[in-house]
Amino acid sequence: LDPVPTFRRFGGVSETYGPVSYIGLFSTNVYVVEADGEAWAAGLCTDGLGGSNYTISGCTHLTTPQPIGGAGFYDTNNDAKKVVRIVGDNSSRHAIMKDGTLYAWGDNATGALGITSAYTQTSQPRLARYANSLCGTTLPFGGANVRAVEVYDNGGSSFVLGDNGVLYSAGGNTTGMLGYGFNGNNNDCSPAMMSSTSSGYFVYSPFFAFNPALAANEKIVKAATDQNVIAILTSDHDVYTAGENYYGTLGCGQYLGPSLGVGCPPNAATAP
Repeated sequence: LDPVPTFRRFGGVSETYGPVSYIGLFSTNVYVVEADGEAWAAGLCTDGLGGSNYTISGCTHLTTPQPIGGAGFYDTNNDAKKVVRIVGDNSSRHAIMKDGTLYAWGDNATGALGITSAYTQTSQPRLARYANSLCGTTLPFGGANVRAVEVYDNGGSSFVLGDNGVLYSAGGNTTGMLGYGFNGNNNDCSPAMMSSTSSGYFVYSPFFAFNPALAANEKIVKAATDQNVIAILTSDHDVYTAGENYYGTLGCGQYLGPSLGVGCPPNAATAP
């Protein structure tokens, strides 16, 4: 067999996309975002991952690229309908729009889409929402509300960094990594706020155990996550962690073992 790969035009020889501003590549899907904000998907359509508003039952593959949201979703006159980039993991997808609105689709079995609904799977992009307190009143991201800047998906949980310097979390919480101050799944009111505003930070968070409060005006600027741990970087160059501590991964001077992976004991360590 010829070992040299053959590259083929996305969508076929007759199709033209562009100018292209972003490509999202996953093990099962490719997403192409054009500079005008219209986006296209190809690949696996199981669990709604294609995101083009189709009937999930019986669908296996999208071999011909389909528009994200289906016909009529993209609106050249509405920044809330113009895709900037698409992120995700093996089960969920999130699209950040030009005005900071956030849409989600795919598998919602753990609540990781943050769409505050009972959908277990959806191929129709739905508005993700946030709350200023655990189980509080929810609002959609974007526009005059908090705008989504980054999204971190890890295969069961998701985290949204807002333009206000606050990290929001949704999905599975068995290791306590969502920052609510306890472990166990909490899928009924996601996403909930990971840190409060003027009343103090990490109100519902195991980050309390690492450092009970951020400095005045200190914001979260970046995060990194896998399936067990979340780490955040702040504007004061501090790093905080939460989640599973089986290997001492949280870096707080304690080894807690697999059954106590909900953060570190109070005053176990302070941020560097």
